[in-house]
Amino acid sequence: MRSVSITLSAASKVLINTAGCVVVHATRETAGSTAVYRLWDSDSAAGALLLPVSLVANESTRDDFQPHHLPFNTGLYFELVSGTLEGSVTVMCDHRCHDALHWAYEQMVAGS
Repeated sequence: MRSVSITLSAASKVLINTAGCVVVHATRETAGSTAVYRLWDSDSAAGALLLPVSLVANESTRDDFQPHHLPFNTGLYFELVSGTLEGSVTVMCDHRCHDALHWAYEQMVAGS
């Protein structure tokens, strides 16, 4: 398992093409207008919608999903719907939250 931070840009794109977990995302609208983006559990804007975000002019957002609150199974796709923004998403790659939590539970039970 590895953690990576990905810079979001002005174009929709695949961020990760494996299972993982979004740990933190932080974005800011930069053009004095509005911005809308979505994170999908997919390699396109057609999978399971994980996170829709709408920002008003000059607004920013920071969300911390620790631990294991926003898992994805297929990959992570960033869709810029409208506007201009800057930001990043930090993910744990090659990680299945369910498996990690099950292992931790088993360790806890074995130790009691």
